[in-house]
Amino acid sequence: MHTYCDDRGHSVMSLFDHVSELPGQFNVARMYAGVVKAWHRHALQDDYWAVLAGALKIGLFNTESAPLQAELRLAGALPGTDVTTQVEIPAGTGQAVYLGEHRPGVLRVPRRLWHGGVAAGGRDALLLYYVTRKYDPRSPDEEREAWNKFPFAWTPEFR
Repeated sequence: MHTYCDDRGHSVMSLFDHVSELPGQFNVARMYAGVVKAWHRHALQDDYWAVLAGALKIGLFNTESAPLQAELRLAGALPGTDVTTQVEIPAGTGQAVYLGEHRPGVLRVPRRLWHGGVAAGGRDALLLYYVTRKYDPRSPDEEREAWNKFPFAWTPEFR
């Protein structure tokens, strides 16, 4: 287990690395209100994101030549009533997904899809996420770009 902190927030990584039955790893990140933490993607792993406190505007952007699909599972009112939908991101476009304590759910971000987030609503957001492969510092499965690399509106959308 290790921690990381910068001006975007702080993280506790590899919470259950001592459990050999888990092929991936669990991480927790506090994302500071209004600070964009983006973009990155993976070639070999999928991410599963759940926001436990606050709200998060999650950005997804597809630079591949074909559509990519994320999967969104939203909590139902009763056990067994969860709703799962596919979120298609056409080539060359972006999509926003909102999760938080008032919209609980899990977002599966597939490999090759750029992703990031910004805490919304003027509060920090607490993100629990599972990645399907353990982090290997000798060969990180991560590619990064600047938060403003792609045409995506991180600011609140007024309607």
